[in-house]
Amino acid sequence: ERLLGPAGMGYEVAEETLLVARVYLAAACLGGMKRCMQLMTRFAARRKVSSGTLIDSPITLAAIGDGLMRIDALQAMLDSQLAVLDRGEYPSDAATIALKILASEWIWEIADSLAQIMGARGYMEHNIAPMILRDVRMLRVGEGPNELLTLSLGRRMRAEDGLRAELRRLGA
Repeated sequence: ERLLGPAGMGYEVAEETLLVARVYLAAACLGGMKRCMQLMTRFAARRKVSSGTLIDSPITLAAIGDGLMRIDALQAMLDSQLAVLDRGEYPSDAATIALKILASEWIWEIADSLAQIMGARGYMEHNIAPMILRDVRMLRVGEGPNELLTLSLGRRMRAEDGLRAELRRLGA
């Protein structure tokens, strides 16, 4: 009476749960990425350096531009998978794996950029940047370590003809 699905179908229930969890993990990453960018631009706009403010530095502008590009790309990929869920269907395993890998790697890189731009403040315990770095580190191993998922996805792409086209449609 407390089964999550038909008897003997536990693996299928677990697979469906992972599909949805990976989409939700990507959504959490997107929110975290936006927060990091907010903190990064706020800090850079206020931080005075010898040439003016830190936000005027080409290095800072490149980090901000890269972060904004990744946010837009992740939003588009996430929207496509959420549309599948909205139709009452499950996204493909390959699509959610690619989404999880990209989202968790990108938030890690943006969080690292935040800490880098903050300089020494970026690793001092009372600041938010090191806390974010610690928290987002888990996203690269939760719902499957990225290295193993990447290896699995790569092997499947070589073996399955339509998988490459499916991932292209996702934007991965």
